[in-house]
Amino acid sequence: MAKAGVVRPLEVGGRIVIESTIRNELNIVEGTPIKIMVDDIGDILLKPVSNANNNDSEVGTIRKVDKTGRIVITSDIRRKLGIENKDLIEMNVKDGTIILRKHGIGCVFCDSIEDVSGYKGKKICYNCLMALTNKALRKVDERNSKKYVI
Repeated sequence: MAKAGVVRPLEVGGRIVIESTIRNELNIVEGTPIKIMVDDIGDILLKPVSNANNNDSEVGTIRKVDKTGRIVITSDIRRKLGIENKDLIEMNVKDGTIILRKHGIGCVFCDSIEDVSGYKGKKICYNCLMALTNKALRKVDERNSKKYVI
């Protein structure tokens, strides 16, 4: 299971402090515009925006980091993902993007946060998906072999 990154509570009004080590790593300072997006598995993606890397094909809301390193996660995103004030939020960085997710929300079967995909609002890791797929295929084989017994 992958280790969770920094865990912080969501403050009143949807504010969250971006950890100083992450701000330093990504050169985020007061006033840095951040594009806020939600991916297909329900993670919040925070991507620093510059003229050089602004991809207009990515839909998202842009907010600026305040002097204490906080950014506001909009209420529509919080409602959609069921995130409330004081919920614990995990913060990780991958490929220059900050990934936020509600703490403890990993694979529905094993809690892993590595190689996770979404299906019908639930998260499942690759290993559990393969195990379920193999189990389902064995069941299908069993049923099919019983159908053709003479």
